[in-house]
Amino acid sequence: MGRKPMILSRIMTRVAARLTAIMVLALAPLAPAQAQPDGFAPAAFVNGRVISQYELRQRVLFLTLLHQPGDIETMAMSSLIDDALRRDAAKKLDLKATTDDVKAGMAEFASRTKLSLDDFEKALTQGGVDPETLRDFVEAGVLWRAVIRTKFAATTKISDAEIDRAIAAGAASGGEMRVLLSEIVLPTGGT
Repeated sequence: MGRKPMILSRIMTRVAARLTAIMVLALAPLAPAQAQPDGFAPAAFVNGRVISQYELRQRVLFLTLLHQPGDIETMAMSSLIDDALRRDAAKKLDLKATTDDVKAGMAEFASRTKLSLDDFEKALTQGGVDPETLRDFVEAGVLWRAVIRTKFAATTKISDAEIDRAIAAGAASGGEMRVLLSEIVLPTGGT
């Protein structure tokens, strides 16, 4: 039973990567030839939904504050596309994330940094990240978990504890996002 979460995780990762590549290639001709100065100008289109320049800048800031290695702009765009696809998948299954589910997810995400949700949100705000950026990021994850449970619950019996162990095993092997909010450098001001 321990192999099922790992196999399921690998399958979903491959599916998400392929969907992202298809969407980027299919939607590339729709992108404007020149970036518009407006913050709400389109950065990308995913299934008729616009990802704005503002959303992209916010995700770049968010990932930067989390000290994500690699090409942050590419990662930010890729994660926004993934989030849009996850929301579409949830919508097709008529799944919704409750306010309580999202708030619990945000608190859990903040706890990884050993901060309360309030302190985590304050640190993000000081770094220029809108609190809605965190909410949107977490909501997409909550919806995706619901999609996975809905689609695969009939074929397998995996408990939340097994999912958490698989996620922890991925984190231990370096396959998971590392959140080190304690290393965020925030500008000090004369306030």
